[in-house]
Amino acid sequence: MKNTINSAGKVRLIFILEYDSITGGMLHSVTSLIKEICYHFDIFIICPKGQLSDAFSALNVHLLLLDEISLWQSKKTLKRVTLLIKILRLINKNKTEHTVVITNNIYAQLLTGICSYVSSFKTVYFNRGGNLTNGISKLVITLSSHLNLVIATSSNQKNIVEKSGLLKKGAKCHILYNPVENLNLIYETNKNNTFVIGVVGYIDVGKNQLLAIESLALLIRKGLNIQLNIYGEANNEAYTQKLNRRIEQLQLSKMVNFKGFVSNKSKMYSEIDLLLSTSLAEGFGRTLVEAMLERKPVVALHCAGGTKDIITSDDYGQLVDNDCFSVSQAIERFIIDIDYKKQVIQNAYSYASFRFSPKAIAQEFIMTIERDVL
Repeated sequence: MKNTINSAGKVRLIFILEYDSITGGMLHSVTSLIKEICYHFDIFIICPKGQLSDAFSALNVHLLLLDEISLWQSKKTLKRVTLLIKILRLINKNKTEHTVVITNNIYAQLLTGICSYVSSFKTVYFNRGGNLTNGISKLVITLSSHLNLVIATSSNQKNIVEKSGLLKKGAKCHILYNPVENLNLIYETNKNNTFVIGVVGYIDVGKNQLLAIESLALLIRKGLNIQLNIYGEANNEAYTQKLNRRIEQLQLSKMVNFKGFVSNKSKMYSEIDLLLSTSLAEGFGRTLVEAMLERKPVVALHCAGGTKDIITSDDYGQLVDNDCFSVSQAIERFIIDIDYKKQVIQNAYSYASFRFSPKAIAQEFIMTIERDVL
């Protein structure tokens, strides 16, 4: 799609988004950012034709469409090389003297590192998660001489970047939180007497849903009328079976509901009274901010990293240790102390509305690009 306004003289940003769906939090964050900056920059987006391209079709951007889906998930080297060549050709064909290529995952950053040896352009890498210690990350660090800026989505991610060696060849690093839109969802709240905890994320060891189940068992032993809704696709069949075995052992089959992936956020937030994040590692923690904006109290783990930049005070929610006693105590306080719950909800809503506003994040992004890259 062509820009509807004259793009002459604008800095060109080329975003590489080689995915085939819009279900991930990272893609929602990128979409929210592009919506706000597309009239300031000349935006090009390299992405597959499908759900993702449809999401951008109404915006003031140019779409450079790929026939392939996310081949970075494929183990076939030939397919990856083919995709690399196609993306490089698209960059070369559409770059100008003032072009910046934006990547959002380690594989795309590897691509630009390789491309930099045959084509000159400035690059910005969003480090949204991960510890930068695997083989791909080490290769990216080796090929980082072309890298101008790393944007970290939390202070924890910035620490990881600084320790990794990614900045040794001159790149700068800046913290920029993910923008989260206030969706102003309309729904009826849970009106029965059962307090419902929601856990959101694909079912896997790293998301640590077992902790939510153990915490639920402790709360039920205290006589509380409570249920657990688990939202997300099963990424790990063995871990899913482990969860089901534990649910059966604790006799919680009627209290735990596997909801699968729910795209309708109005439906999800209408069903829960509190959002619990049991994830062991988060580059940011988007669902926590969403819950704050939907006036739901939040509980998360200290050890997750990015959560500490969101729940910066007990005024906004509870950060706890990775054990069921700490988690259950935090949840119990929100159930029993109604005045505390109401105050936290109001504080968190006001804070999240200001701190993670797409307009505010976009302005910070624009200033960072103009100061550190151009």
